[in-house]
Amino acid sequence: MDFIRAATEYRNSVLSGEIPACALVKLACKRSERDHANAAWPFEFSVERATRACKFVSLLTHVQGPLAGSRVELQPWQAFILTEMFGWQWKSTGTRRFRRAYIEVPKGNGKSLLASAISLYLAFADQEKGADVICTASSYEQSRIVLDTARNQVAKDNKLASKFGLTVKAHKIEQASSTSRLRGLPAKGSATEGSAVHGAVLDELHLSKTRAVYDSLRTASSKRPQAMLFCITTAGNDISGICYEVHTHVEAILNQEKEDESFFGIIYGLDDADDWTLESSWQKANPNWNVSVDAQGLREEANRAMQLASMEEGFKTKHLDIWVGSFGETPFLDLGNVRKCYQADLADDFDGQCTLGVDLASRLDLACAVRLQAKRVNDQVHYYAFCSAWNPSETIKKSQNSQYAGWVRQGWLSETPGNIIDLSFVENHLADCLTKRNVRNVHFDPLQSSYLVTRLMKSFPDKVEVFVEMTQSGKYFTPGMLLLEELVAAGRIHTNSPLLLWCMSNLRAKKGVTNLLFPTRPKDMAQKIDGGVALIMALTSCAATPLDESTNRSVYEDRGIFTI
Repeated sequence: MDFIRAATEYRNSVLSGEIPACALVKLACKRSERDHANAAWPFEFSVERATRACKFVSLLTHVQGPLAGSRVELQPWQAFILTEMFGWQWKSTGTRRFRRAYIEVPKGNGKSLLASAISLYLAFADQEKGADVICTASSYEQSRIVLDTARNQVAKDNKLASKFGLTVKAHKIEQASSTSRLRGLPAKGSATEGSAVHGAVLDELHLSKTRAVYDSLRTASSKRPQAMLFCITTAGNDISGICYEVHTHVEAILNQEKEDESFFGIIYGLDDADDWTLESSWQKANPNWNVSVDAQGLREEANRAMQLASMEEGFKTKHLDIWVGSFGETPFLDLGNVRKCYQADLADDFDGQCTLGVDLASRLDLACAVRLQAKRVNDQVHYYAFCSAWNPSETIKKSQNSQYAGWVRQGWLSETPGNIIDLSFVENHLADCLTKRNVRNVHFDPLQSSYLVTRLMKSFPDKVEVFVEMTQSGKYFTPGMLLLEELVAAGRIHTNSPLLLWCMSNLRAKKGVTNLLFPTRPKDMAQKIDGGVALIMALTSCAATPLDESTNRSVYEDRGIFTI
């Protein structure tokens, strides 16, 4: 097999539309096309290195399923990934270009086989003396899947073991001639402290509850000039986790919003407009369609998911690589539509009226203030949400949310000293808004905020009328929740805050006997909704009077959707 030709033909077929693929796969192929056409940059493509990696993988055998015992036959999409990952090198040093790799692909497309093959190659065929390669995952049991696949591939192939001088042991594989080894490690960040690994393979990254293992492996694989951290996963349901953070980084690279030439990534899945119930969509998401992905089996799974609501989310994440809300709980807002609300370059240059929603907390939850601005776009009112959030430093240190620390650095989350939120930070922020902004309303919960609001009223006696009590009940939340649902579906609400986006995705709705709505959080207490609640509060008055000077008529007067 000519691996370079197969990879090139795959890339060209994706870009021409001959092979169905989502936008992110097309962008990965477009990036490759640009790279190969760019002679005036510090990298060059080594056919020899790319071919060597593919040839090694082709020496391996399948160890389970109907193909067990037969040699691995690389599919074109796999050849594309391997040649890109291992073919590029620096012109000046000859060392590897890509030091990080992230592959997101649905279940059944041979993830474990690809991960074990790459771990074996890095350990024993990458021409690195004393290579130390680690397999790990969110649990030791999960990490053993990749390690044991590699162990079986070597143990059941005497020619391979003899050719590379490999010895299989209970918890590792060793190569005496180079003193190299491949081993599995528990899912603890401390397990790799002080290590200088040549390769790290992290399986099913979406299951990682914290960022400790990823950060530890990232550090451990930064100490050798050609070390690689390879992550492979399906989609998940926690957009506050490290996996979604890496997913988002890869998206930004592929969209040319960020520059990271040492990071290779490809994400298989669907586009937002695709109908998940169609077989054409399943083919698009699964590159190994009718190879390791059984079409009939997937039809049966899809049929069950279309009839049983409890199975829909699992089918979408595992078989179509769609990020969804918490399993078993229906999100109030569609996650795909929520993601469209994100506008990274949103400028805070509004000078018109604004409304604010304030949701306070003391320790475990976030304190959030959301300011809403508006303007007309194509004769429709669009809303722009700016979120400020606070959390105690001690809570941030102990949080399972892998992105809290990053949000602090980026300014989306403010630390207050100690283990209880210092509300003076919130008071100062609101005072600044009242001083500099044309504030129409400040919606607050009297149970939580009375003391703070009383202090603000004394400081701004001419603005007492802007403060609006909002008792936490369905009667007062329903108008804002209905408006939020409509705005998100219509693409008429925008924010530059990833923290607010996360809170919006976590929102659940509780409906009372009178059909009034109330926002609730998922069962997982780590999934916060405070920013979303503050947003709903800010929207409450907008449901009665849109934040737009050209009209004073309620959007609900004509429809009769809600009456108190």
